[in-house]
Amino acid sequence: MKRLWIIIALLFVFVLTSSVLVACIDMNEDTIIYDITQEKISTQVSVTLDKIKITLKSVESDVGNATVNVVAVKAYEYLEGEKQLYGLSSEKLSADDETLVIGNYKLGTEDTIEIDRYDNEFDRLYSKYYVVYEGKILRGPIYATDIKAISNAVPQFDIKSKKGILG
Repeated sequence: MKRLWIIIALLFVFVLTSSVLVACIDMNEDTIIYDITQEKISTQVSVTLDKIKITLKSVESDVGNATVNVVAVKAYEYLEGEKQLYGLSSEKLSADDETLVIGNYKLGTEDTIEIDRYDNEFDRLYSKYYVVYEGKILRGPIYATDIKAISNAVPQFDIKSKKGILG
């Protein structure tokens, strides 16, 4: 009977220490939760006269801590895996295409990626941005929403009537 209690005590200690070790181990670099919903990665795209800033923020316990790619495509282009395909282009670009990557982001952190606004003659203000991991779209499309005006002037209208008919 005494041996049985010793074995039970050893098993209890083993289970307790193994659960503590599992709880203390940080997630692996490649760990990612594939059930990420769009809301778990918060984003904002700000545009100034010559730069575009993409601010990304997420919580490690919700999304993991893998390093993902941030991808930019033109407004009329689509990525494989995009749920909505409306428009003129029927060609889908691969989300793994390295030429589309504009930066990397480590999930579970807050980071900002800054790029030039103009790519040759193309204004990236109109681009769509995505957060992609191994060909899977985690967040996107994301559009520029915080656009700095070139001029702060407010137009003044001298309207003589309510409908503008009289000049």
